[in-house]
Amino acid sequence: MLSALIIGVTPEITAHVSRLCGQSGDACVYKMLESYPHLHEVVRLVNSYAPDVIFLQLAADGDEHLQIERVREIVEEVRMTRPETSLVGLLPSNSVEGLRVAADLGVTELLIEPYQFDEFREVVFRGLDRAAGLSKCDVYSFLPGKSGSGATVTALNVAESLARDFGKRVLLLEADIASGPVAIMLNIQPQQSVVDALDHSDTLTEETWRRIVTKLNSLDVLAASGAQAATSASQFSYFRLLSFAQQRYDYIIVDFPGVITDPAEPLLSRSKAIYVVCTPELTSLALTRRRLHHLELRGERDSILSVVLNRYDQGPCSKEQMEQAVGHKIAEQLPNDYHAVQIAVASGGFVDPSTKLGKAYTAFAARLDGRPPSPNGSSRLKTLLRKLAPVEVAESIRC
Repeated sequence: MLSALIIGVTPEITAHVSRLCGQSGDACVYKMLESYPHLHEVVRLVNSYAPDVIFLQLAADGDEHLQIERVREIVEEVRMTRPETSLVGLLPSNSVEGLRVAADLGVTELLIEPYQFDEFREVVFRGLDRAAGLSKCDVYSFLPGKSGSGATVTALNVAESLARDFGKRVLLLEADIASGPVAIMLNIQPQQSVVDALDHSDTLTEETWRRIVTKLNSLDVLAASGAQAATSASQFSYFRLLSFAQQRYDYIIVDFPGVITDPAEPLLSRSKAIYVVCTPELTSLALTRRRLHHLELRGERDSILSVVLNRYDQGPCSKEQMEQAVGHKIAEQLPNDYHAVQIAVASGGFVDPSTKLGKAYTAFAARLDGRPPSPNGSSRLKTLLRKLAPVEVAESIRC
């Protein structure tokens, strides 16, 4: 469960937060204080409980004793001791003074009385997302504009390239828990799956994680086994799973199904970029435009939405015409290579990196990693050998 501390001077305000934490069923209040602690106590509480979120009263009405300097010291101490903890400010009313204090302290997520559970949950998640932005692990999500567009194949091969060619710690996370195809495509039979990771997200350890993920060369895969799709996972379950994984990887590549469930929302909101994969067919382009619109209605920023045009050499339209059809710039183009994909699926592996399509995946991964694309798609091993080997040996291993 999410761990929480509540600090305030108004019993009604702190009790309200505590009730809503209980109502969520996923947030455990480890400590509720109705006075402001001294700094050594703040450090002890933060180190002891490692809270995911601290609810802190920033203003008070009437004769209640609010020590603004003590509040400021608490905020600064929390940010120094545990910067990944989310701070949510509590205000008794929408007063100018309270908003001024919040702005002065840089506390942007606020719960202002009166508020209900939906607003409480939304503010908490925004705060958690903001704090999670401190993670050095980037999350990239892939989803189809239309079923069969090749989103899963793209996610698989971009993830593999990041691990294989650039030496990154990469997790491929399958969000299609009901009927995900990843295990079939990679010819693996995981004993545990993403459902197990979600159902036990509050007790994950290094040992249990090693049992849940499947390692394929240098890539870790968290797939849906298909044996048991039922789960009581909530948004908090996905948040805890993602928070645990982000501490262990450089990149997390998420493969989404065509339908996005509400509990999986944290995977989208924590993504650095969301790639909608389409093909040149008119139906696919039209549905991709609709998918982008739906993502914007869900609150996803237009700046993180991108379109990947798969099998781009199959259609009669120009890139400009297809961009007009989807209402968005096309960020990546992947050539059509049905033969290479079928060989990869039949062998339970990945597209040959020496093929035209394989090189396109490598170039895609290079851009995600912030590197200029290699003209020959050379692997990390070849790069290392060039550094160590004499010139004539290095020349002999070039593609």
